[in-house]
Amino acid sequence: MNHTTSQPPHLWLRNETKAGEHRAPLTPEGAHILLQDGFRVTVESMPTRVFSDRAYTDAGCELANAGSWPQAPYEAWILGLKELPDEPLAINHHHIYFAHAFKGQDSAKQTLTRFKNGNGMLLDLEYLIGSNGRRVAAFGYWAGYVGASLSLLGWAHGVTRSPFRNIGSFENQAALDLFVDEHVSAATETSKSRPSGMVIGAHGRSGGGACDCLQRHGVQTTPWDVKETATGGPFPEILQHELFLNCVLLSKRTKPFITPTDLTCESPLRIICDVSCDPNHPFNPLPIYDRLTSFEQPLQPITGSKVSVISIDNLPALLPKESSEDFASQLLPHLRTLPQSTAPWIASRSKYLESMAALL
Repeated sequence: MNHTTSQPPHLWLRNETKAGEHRAPLTPEGAHILLQDGFRVTVESMPTRVFSDRAYTDAGCELANAGSWPQAPYEAWILGLKELPDEPLAINHHHIYFAHAFKGQDSAKQTLTRFKNGNGMLLDLEYLIGSNGRRVAAFGYWAGYVGASLSLLGWAHGVTRSPFRNIGSFENQAALDLFVDEHVSAATETSKSRPSGMVIGAHGRSGGGACDCLQRHGVQTTPWDVKETATGGPFPEILQHELFLNCVLLSKRTKPFITPTDLTCESPLRIICDVSCDPNHPFNPLPIYDRLTSFEQPLQPITGSKVSVISIDNLPALLPKESSEDFASQLLPHLRTLPQSTAPWIASRSKYLESMAALL
């Protein structure tokens, strides 16, 4: 990986600056295992992280000030989840996180230029690919589960005509399920029926989470995947459901699943949740909206229709404990291989070099 020294590997877990983000890609238990492997582990202080600073120091980690990673030793591997702050403009470390910079997104050029300026390296977690062609670590299941939960809440608030905003994280899945049950039950009394849901990408990680959540709340669910979508959209079947969740991994150009014209038709459809969540991707199969939403303002109403879109790019943050523990357990075996050039790290590095070559 061209980042080796005679010293033990040094992993630096940085603070997350994205609003509402409480997750971590490394648990205190995982950090302890790395320390036993001979790693040096530094953790930036983050009071809002789902795991306390004390838990990491009790595990044997060094504690650093939040945002101090630019001053970390050059050989440190900087680990995080979401986007970096805007400074510094030149990045010279090896960073491991979800950058969303390899698919032509709006901020891709700016992000890659920062790494070019500092001669750093971006190892995007999305491109840690195993020999089976699948990502070795993903939040997908919990993204789907939370996306379905918010879809139900959005539908319920629409029925009861109550505001839907400022959704905070939940202590655990049981607390979220109870909250959704209460709101859906109240809305069902008004509407006299429960909504139905459709999931495209139902056989994937996020699609599985979405289906599990909908079925957990007694929602009749239509699961579609490659077979049902092979002919290409648009799909009028979407309009036959109150809820539609897109859980398709964007990898190739496809015909739109639904169009703005479709939304002007009278139909039961009220909530579209784009779990894949990449409105500016050239392959986006939902060309009906153009911006992300947030936990503060989950819904984007579509002009000229009765439909609203949910498109939140850190959905699993609503369940930080379960999603962090799940993801970190998947990632840990691969962190333990640093700085060796194992297949997933080679795949991620290759994608970075390919994107940099395109930038130049």
